Amino acid sequence: MRQANWFGLALATILLLPNLLTQLAKWLHLLRLAEQKTPLKSAWRSLIIGYPLGFVTPGRLGEISRAFFIKEVPTKNAVSLFIIDKVATSCMTIGFGCCALLLMPKLHFPTWISAALIITPTSIALLIATSTLWPNFYARLTPLAAGSFLRRTQIGLIWLWSLAFYATFTLQLILLVATFSGRLTSAFLLAAPATFFIKTVLPIAFGDLGIRESAAVFFFGQIEIPEAVAFNASLTLYLINVVIPTLAGLPTLLKTRKILR
Repeated sequence: MRQANWFGLALATILLLPNLLTQLAKWLHLLRLAEQKTPLKSAWRSLIIGYPLGFVTPGRLGEISRAFFIKEVPTKNAVSLFIIDKVATSCMTIGFGCCALLLMPKLHFPTWISAALIITPTSIALLIATSTLWPNFYARLTPLAAGSFLRRTQIGLIWLWSLAFYATFTLQLILLVATFSGRLTSAFLLAAPATFFIKTVLPIAFGDLGIRESAAVFFFGQIEIPEAVAFNASLTLYLINVVIPTLAGLPTLLKTRKILR
């Protein structure tokens, strides 16, 4: 059992790499749609700097500071690109979360909430479809491609990278709960999305700490996972996906601040 526990924890930690790489790929893709000459190094520096600056802010809003560290793209446009980045990820989190809430057997909602949980992912699916089929209609509202023609694949990639990022951190939580509980069931595929849904719609805690843990305790509790297991798994996910990148980004932030001075 100890070997299995260490293996699951190690695997969840290793998944931090694709977690960061999918974020970087999407951020670089967005920047290059606005300015084709944006280098990989510049995109990575701004991404990793956003972690320490978002660490102590509710909902990690401080991550918007990454837009101020992109020299190749005007700050106003970079802020818009950051918003697009976050909205795309939130669409995945909210869409799958609504579906998970509807399918969880022990949860019962009033009719109007059930209707909202159906309408919301349907609306998100329509947004994804229409923005992919008619990308230039949406591009007029953004700095994407600086007003030039956009191909469907260029917008489609934004959604695909968002889906890959969402799948990565969801899998991490499932692995951690399985590691600490010693069991793995299909019900985890409902509890994990429901947990991230609450974290996304209630971004009121510093660094998201507390909301995710409380949500994990509640939703995994619905499928008979002990509170301590859900709490420890969620807290470990926080340490892996937030604390480690924050510590990694501090030297880059301090170095960049010295250069700016």
